[in-house]
Amino acid sequence: MFYRGQVVGINQQRELSRARTTYIAAARDWRSALAAYITQPPPLESRAGRDLPVWSRDDVQLMLALHDALRRLVDARRTYDRMRSRGGAGEGGRR
Repeated sequence: MFYRGQVVGINQQRELSRARTTYIAAARDWRSALAAYITQPPPLESRAGRDLPVWSRDDVQLMLALHDALRRLVDARRTYDRMRSRGGAGEGGRR
């Protein structure tokens, strides 16, 4: 029985480590997408009550990439936090 407890603990640590790696990759993707947005942001506001500015195909792709990167970042963090709170101690940080 003790052995089974150790195996479960090892598996939990592996899953927590995998979740942490997924989060780090998502954070890097988010930073990259955000940097692309900061470098050349699509026009967001109209001037003097005119119609909204037209977005190019590249503008739309940039905004979708930013949206997707943020969604993956939040999902990865929530997964990591949930796994850590279930007993995957040993990864550092607060509980």
